Amino acid sequence: MNGKRRKPEQILRDLRKTEADIASGFTVQDVCRDLNIAVSTFHHWRKKYGNMEPGEAKRLKALEDGNPLVSPL
Repeated sequence: MNGKRRKPEQILRDLRKTEADIASGFTVQDVCRDLNIAVSTFHHWRKKYGNMEPGEAKRLKALEDGNPLVSPL
């Protein structure tokens, strides 16, 4: 892994692509290998961003950045 952080919009794009690949027959491990992420990272993203739209993800990130007392999941 290269250690860079992805923006919420990138995470949502990757999750949509991943869901489509899994539906077409690939395994979670194969898709995670293609994205260069750990399987646990995929599940964490899916839990946090799974049902969000891109605008909601931006708003969540802005709220997390603006409130230092709230720790991100």
